[in-house]
Amino acid sequence: MRLLVLISYITLLGGCTAPIKYDSTVTLEGNIWNLSELDGKEYFPSAEHDPAYIEFFSDGSFFGFGACNEYFGRYEASASSIKIESNMTAKGCEGMLEFELDLGSALLTADEYVIKGEELYLYRDSKIIAKFFTVITPELN
Repeated sequence: MRLLVLISYITLLGGCTAPIKYDSTVTLEGNIWNLSELDGKEYFPSAEHDPAYIEFFSDGSFFGFGACNEYFGRYEASASSIKIESNMTAKGCEGMLEFELDLGSALLTADEYVIKGEELYLYRDSKIIAKFFTVITPELN
């Protein structure tokens, strides 16, 4: 029954909406990259802290948040290589220090990146050290 209702709802919406245009070219800059995995461990934000993310800007700067502290600095990126020079604020949030130091280390030691669809992978020595995702909002025509 639920499946039938869901199919009906989707069909109804499909007939009442404007065409949707998806941006198929996702770039490093101009997107908010939300952390999904760090050093092989899936990341879930806690209820007490905001989610970790990073945003790269076309002027070579970046800003991010690790759950308690802010990350900021400069980066250089080519087609696949990346070098990040990162600083971090020094707020003390109980239980978050190790995670934030690991995230800072991943940023500082990343030497390569790959974007696949809406996912960003940071590598060190050809090994994935962090995964991020972005959400592309479709444009209505």
